[in-house]
Amino acid sequence: MTSLAVRTHWHHPEWVGVAVAGLGWLGLAGAAAVEPGLLLGLHEHHTPAQALQHSAVMAAAMMTPLVLDQVQHVAVSSLWRRRYRAVAGFLVGYLGVWTLVGAALMLVGVALTDAVGWVPALAGAFVLAVAVTRSPSHARLLRQCWATRPLALSGWRADRDCARYGASAAYPCLAVTAPLMFAVVLDHGLLAMAGATAITVAERRRPPREAGRLAPWVAALGVLCLVTALLLAPETTMTMNGSMPHR
Repeated sequence: MTSLAVRTHWHHPEWVGVAVAGLGWLGLAGAAAVEPGLLLGLHEHHTPAQALQHSAVMAAAMMTPLVLDQVQHVAVSSLWRRRYRAVAGFLVGYLGVWTLVGAALMLVGVALTDAVGWVPALAGAFVLAVAVTRSPSHARLLRQCWATRPLALSGWRADRDCARYGASAAYPCLAVTAPLMFAVVLDHGLLAMAGATAITVAERRRPPREAGRLAPWVAALGVLCLVTALLLAPETTMTMNGSMPHR
């Protein structure tokens, strides 16, 4: 009888994406264990280097589950001997774009929170996320998230094609998901990240025309995050470096 590991290796090369996402969630859970405020939500100030580091872990955990079908496509469209190299190239391109954008969103979120306050910024971000989910262009952009492209079979061109495919797959995903991710970045809580990931994965598994039906779930997540922020604001506005809370 063929072992589970062998069957997975042969028929489910997307296991690599599952492993990357799992490592990302372990990293987020470890950070929450060190700083309990990260479980329910925490307003933090990040340097650009810290923002890149946090964004890379969040992208691996939250964004990789959205492209498992593309990961499988890249693997089965490549030569057997280089299927995992092709998958790695795709994920580098895809997660690289999300890491840079996520870091930028974190820095913008810090500036916005300093300007208007954490709770108002969080409320505005979730209102925007709900509006985007309900917008007419949302279904069209979702369809683009499943686009495939031909890949060279060998040489540097194959590596280039896989990385380009990963980057190009990130762009429509950004248009669809970035508003919700911005709200989650502002909340910066593990539970908000888990809820947003569940919503976006469910969105990818529905027909694009039904995507707007998930807007109530985005709104519910926003209400939960806002209630938590209002209850914990005096404590969670303390930054990680021990600075005084914002007034």
